[in-house]
Amino acid sequence: MARQSFLEELKRRHVYRVAAAYAVVGWLLIQVVTQVFPIFHLPDWVDQAIVLLILIGFPIALVLAWAFDATPAGIVKTGAEAAGVASVPGRRSRRAGVVVGLMGVLIAVITGAAYWHFGRTGSRAMSAKAAASEQPASSPDGVKRNPGTVVPNFNAGVTAFGLRVASARPIPAKSIAVLPFENLSTDKGNAYFADGMQDLILTKLADIGDLKVISRTSTLQYDSHPENLKQIGRQLGVAAILEGSVQKAGNQVLINVQLIDATTDSHVWAQSYTRTLDNIFGVEGEVAEKVATTLNAKLTATESTRVAQVPTHNAAAYDAYLRGLMIEKNVSSTARPHPLRDAEGFYASAVKLDPDFALAWAHLAFVRIRIYSRFVDRSLAFLAETRGNIDTALRLQPNLGDGYLALAQYFYLDVRSLDAAIPPLNKARELLPNNADVLVALSDVEERQGKWQSAGVHLRQAALLEPRSVDWLVDLAYNQWALREPAQARAAIDRALVLTPNNPYLIAFKARIFQSEGNLAMAQKLIDALPASEGRGARAWQLVLTRQYDKAIALWHTRLAQPDLGWFGRLVAQDELCTLYDLARQANSVRATCGRLIVGAQRARQSPADDVELASMLADAYAALGNKMEALKAARRNVAMHSYCSVCKPDAVALLAQIQARFGNPDAALAVLPKLLTEPAGSTVTDLRYAPGWDPLRKDPRFQALLNRAIDAAPAVASTVPPDPE
Repeated sequence: MARQSFLEELKRRHVYRVAAAYAVVGWLLIQVVTQVFPIFHLPDWVDQAIVLLILIGFPIALVLAWAFDATPAGIVKTGAEAAGVASVPGRRSRRAGVVVGLMGVLIAVITGAAYWHFGRTGSRAMSAKAAASEQPASSPDGVKRNPGTVVPNFNAGVTAFGLRVASARPIPAKSIAVLPFENLSTDKGNAYFADGMQDLILTKLADIGDLKVISRTSTLQYDSHPENLKQIGRQLGVAAILEGSVQKAGNQVLINVQLIDATTDSHVWAQSYTRTLDNIFGVEGEVAEKVATTLNAKLTATESTRVAQVPTHNAAAYDAYLRGLMIEKNVSSTARPHPLRDAEGFYASAVKLDPDFALAWAHLAFVRIRIYSRFVDRSLAFLAETRGNIDTALRLQPNLGDGYLALAQYFYLDVRSLDAAIPPLNKARELLPNNADVLVALSDVEERQGKWQSAGVHLRQAALLEPRSVDWLVDLAYNQWALREPAQARAAIDRALVLTPNNPYLIAFKARIFQSEGNLAMAQKLIDALPASEGRGARAWQLVLTRQYDKAIALWHTRLAQPDLGWFGRLVAQDELCTLYDLARQANSVRATCGRLIVGAQRARQSPADDVELASMLADAYAALGNKMEALKAARRNVAMHSYCSVCKPDAVALLAQIQARFGNPDAALAVLPKLLTEPAGSTVTDLRYAPGWDPLRKDPRFQALLNRAIDAAPAVASTVPPDPE
């Protein structure tokens, strides 16, 4: 009975209601403090003090709820209203409330100050003592920390596309990021050696499935020894950070590494390795094993073998491999091909010096696949040689994860071999549990297979390993755009723009998304903000949609005149000009440009694989020249060759439909439009409404009826758009 009476008294005094309200408001305040404050780079003690105040205030709120009631006349002591004095709250009640509140605040301040002074001082002293006791005498921590680059905390909250990012998730205890190693050599040309050692150690750590290891792309933006490690740990979602430095002089190498607790910025372990180039092999495995042990990560027998495995015992081959690795890892997706040829040369030297160097064989294949995909060398002999590199790597080391990833990328080059890429990708995921490239490659294959949702899932998983990579955000934006989720696609681009503000590629991509929504005014605003030499694709399409063909022609002529165009880039520019001259009714220019395009495409063909890229160009050229038979033949071949690829097939089907409509077969064109307007990566309402390729159908009532239904079903777009073409 007493317990029941007590509970009823709590209810009468509204203690439950106060507790619930305080809990909700307190939780929201803690979220704001922990997620928003880092953006302004406030000291950590501010976060901690406010959170402590909120927590300590909870029991104080309950005491006040018990002792006082809120009435129309103000705050009165509990029981006063029943006694008939609610209308005139007593000074004693007000005074008591003020005193209790001040006491609560005073207790909170004293507690917070005590924690700040004694707790942090004690933890620093203990961590310093631990670091001193474990650090070898021959390797004092003499590294002077430099101020780190302050990076905005873009991870606050949950993104619009459903990805819960690093700082919004609990940080796993067995998680680590490896920062770029500092080159302490007097010869700055030895930077490749420090860069390579960081990558090798990172790769060894990534082989351990019980660890969460952040990929290299997300750590490259940081200094080697930044001061704001706690903030970096939150941004990357890791509990530990590995720093290092490398000093190479002649045949001597000194490698210093130190493991730091990112939650306290305290040293956990440090070690120095003094080696010669002849016996440096295996250092990366020793470091990885020590880090795993310190973080209590469990290694399987297979993982222990892989971590301890030495890639080569040949010092010259090892040096050539590290030189090639630095080039390969730092070549952007838009760089000219020459650096890849340099990396290819170093890897070729490495395998020549040590034919049993499996890892070098795999990376030789990686760069050759990129050389092939960038249309530098498309010969069948080059492709066969690349496949031979992969087979050699896997013969020498059957459980080489990089070898299986290279094999999957090789199959990806041919859309007809997509299914064959899945088994090696699954094997690579097993052997490389922390490799984001595997997940991104898997998503690429799945999108081409039409598995768009699964591809999005794997891109989100890659985000956990690459929390600060722009590349996967671009891939995710395309995935959402293809799925007709433009708002989520723009959210991904906006997040990427936080990482690389004013990135012209990202701004142009965002403009293309607005164009697909029919928001040409917003697209134009973004395009106008770009430098004149950037965003060519978005600029040109905007001009086409608004029927400014002369300006679009001038734009592509400028591109054609640039000396850095390869043979494929030159054909792309000629293809665009061929179509634009046709739209502008410039017959002489059509004959000259389209004729050159046909001859150039036929001469440039190095292998049957090139037909996939050239078929659409030939269809455009023959259509512009009025050659119905050859245009339809090329367009149908284009559809057939892309029938395996869900990314490319909709564009191929749309091109065939436009050519059919042009040459008097509207029924065939209209038959495919309903599917084109609904399938992923298909045509949009904006395409049908404004793209000149559909002009032959505009007066057909069936086309107008289909277009009106599509417009009614599409979300409203607040935009100034050009008038519908007549």
